[in-house]
Amino acid sequence: MKPSTLRYLSIINGALLGIGLAAPCMTVRPNFGNFSGIVGILQPSFTNTTTVSVLSGIGSLAGEGKYFIAFVIFLFSIAFPITKLTVVWMIASDLSPRGSALAARLERLGKYSMIDVFVMALLVLAIKGLPGGSSIELEWGLICFGAAALLTMELARRVSHH
Repeated sequence: MKPSTLRYLSIINGALLGIGLAAPCMTVRPNFGNFSGIVGILQPSFTNTTTVSVLSGIGSLAGEGKYFIAFVIFLFSIAFPITKLTVVWMIASDLSPRGSALAARLERLGKYSMIDVFVMALLVLAIKGLPGGSSIELEWGLICFGAAALLTMELARRVSHH
């Protein structure tokens, strides 16, 4: 793959990543079955439909004092993919003398950049298992984010074999 193609795909990937981080990833619609009316009276906020993005989810976790999990998701959802994209860009632009070695290492670590997709999958399973018919809908931001994560892994693979 030509360096200009790698740079072009890196730009597309960066846009997908940015959109995927900020766009809605899932919408949670709580339902308490026969108790929905009572819950709505006693604690109306519990019945609100909530739409979250990766960024808003990290912010919510930090706001609730869950700093460790917020940091881990930040690290693997934001910092790591941006670092991989930067290295791919540097290699494609011949700005890094150790480019291929860095790309090979990043390719091996690439599976960890999908940790947040795994976390979201666990949330979906947890919410689907709740009594009362609560539901969760995956939103288009998750598609953009997943596409960016997969494209990042593929670009790192291509660069390491370049």
